[in-house]
Amino acid sequence: MLDKTKDELHQMKKLADDLKGVKLAQPSVTASAPDEPAMHRALASARAATEEFGANSVEAKLAWETVEEVAASTSADAIRAPLDEECLIELIEGCEALEKFKAALESR
Repeated sequence: MLDKTKDELHQMKKLADDLKGVKLAQPSVTASAPDEPAMHRALASARAATEEFGANSVEAKLAWETVEEVAASTSADAIRAPLDEECLIELIEGCEALEKFKAALESR
């Protein structure tokens, strides 16, 4: 079992090392920002509906859902790049931790 784990660890380390050289493009700030005029309109409408009908009214709830939809209209690709980088870092750190664990087992 230790040999199988050793082989898998070697494969993961090789993959992590190969991926270290991959440079991910930085997302454009303008591409990820929600449409500003649409956001202002949605916020104004939601505030007006809340004031006129009350915070728990159907009208206010629908207006605030519209605000959320406008805010969520950001580019998924712009959000994904930092997450991909974070996953790669965690993969590399995991491989390093497994190597230390393996070395501790072998030193016994």
